Amino acid sequence: MENNKNQDIVGTLEEFLSNPLCMASYERLTSNISVIEMIQTLSSTQKPEEIALLTDSLKRCVSLGIIQGALEGYNDLPELLVTGSKSSSQNVRSLIAYVFSSLTESDTSCLKICEDGSYISLAILLRDIEMSIGESASQSLKYIAKYHPKYIYDEGFLSILMNKFKELNDETRLRIIGLFIDIGSFSEQLFDICEEKGHFFTLALQEYFTDDILLKLASLRLLEDLGEYKYGLKFLYKESISILLLKDLDNPLVDDEVRIAILYLLSKMIQYYPEGTENILKSCNKVFLLTLQNFMASSNNIHALGKPVCAITCWGLISCHETSFKILSNLWSESIQLAIKYVSSSNTELSLAAINAWIIIFETGDIKNILKSTNEEICLEKQIETKLIPSIMSIMLSRPFSEIRTLIYRILATMVPFFGSITSIICTSQPHRDLMLNTNSDTDKEVKYLKYNLVKLIVKYHLNLLEDKTDESFIKYMQDYAKGGPFYINPSFQVDIADRVL
Repeated sequence: MENNKNQDIVGTLEEFLSNPLCMASYERLTSNISVIEMIQTLSSTQKPEEIALLTDSLKRCVSLGIIQGALEGYNDLPELLVTGSKSSSQNVRSLIAYVFSSLTESDTSCLKICEDGSYISLAILLRDIEMSIGESASQSLKYIAKYHPKYIYDEGFLSILMNKFKELNDETRLRIIGLFIDIGSFSEQLFDICEEKGHFFTLALQEYFTDDILLKLASLRLLEDLGEYKYGLKFLYKESISILLLKDLDNPLVDDEVRIAILYLLSKMIQYYPEGTENILKSCNKVFLLTLQNFMASSNNIHALGKPVCAITCWGLISCHETSFKILSNLWSESIQLAIKYVSSSNTELSLAAINAWIIIFETGDIKNILKSTNEEICLEKQIETKLIPSIMSIMLSRPFSEIRTLIYRILATMVPFFGSITSIICTSQPHRDLMLNTNSDTDKEVKYLKYNLVKLIVKYHLNLLEDKTDESFIKYMQDYAKGGPFYINPSFQVDIADRVL
């Protein structure tokens, strides 16, 4: 800054930074110095205190959402972005990452920086040693990948990004791979291109399967993220990594947190590829099955609930296909009884996990075959009828909380087409009947929709049962409710009954 202007500009910037972030403050600032003048001054000054003031002020301008308009027509913007991304000043690089973040949020400005090539500087920022800068660049690149994906696998961009990749520190390598795992979830085509052009998913495997325990722990998240979408699971399954993961499951140096993640990932593989069930359950001395049994039986330790919650969830994932359900239940028939038992657990976390596991099973298209597939010894249909449904109907009354009712109404709706006993209980049990009659029993909007869906299905599938088990007034109410929608109000319901319903 020139000496004769230095104090005035410094004072203006300090005032802007100390005032509330609003357009009035911005207008006072720009009446003395424009955004472009601040950028030009930033490019010429070497004083750390001035750089800090300018970058902080410009970041506030970005936060106000006016930076795009302020920079419109600024011909040197591409050069500024490229030069700034290479600056030795962390403040300047942070500012450039901030500007990119704003530019990529608008489709017009996002396309412009892609077409003029300045977006390539995001490859440099993604590799930045400062985590916040790298994460900001990562978010900007996700926007580009979503709307203009061809630029993400441009050879020039990738050559800068992957230059001396193995020499980068662990955190930076994992950040880059993690970005492309996220991008790969956008579409299967983009997933395949990312692997073809950069081998990012193969790199994720290489990072995990290492002798470096700390790196293995850090990179496990990459495999977990791959397992969160179908094409990622397909890649892992095709690469036949299940045996390698099973060996880690059997490794005494691997802690429970890693075992939980591995167990869940392998269960997701079975969910999508049930033909691999036998291989996973029986290989490596049945370590998967033994771990599942051990975790499922560890519910008494309140300090390690992650293990039984994981095991119950995994049981649901494995059991949602006839093939995998039969294999697991033949190897461990008691697992069904445990999954039913945990539904009524006094621990809410365990109970919710168990209900969710049953929802996974009933919401699959394979439920009819699963119900028919069990032998007389297991007799799943009978266990559901005599044990699971009574537990669920009891919880329906005893735990009137939205997080519980959300799952209760949801699971009952999936079961109604197969089990008339649910309708029978609602008809013959006064507390359950009162709960149905009380349209104000639940205040949460989502719960109201789920309860309404349950009523519709009862009327659809069991109208004859209603006619056999209850009176005309209740039948008419259920029919009116089914027609009236989730916010239907029962005009004849008495307040004294409502008071009795929790």
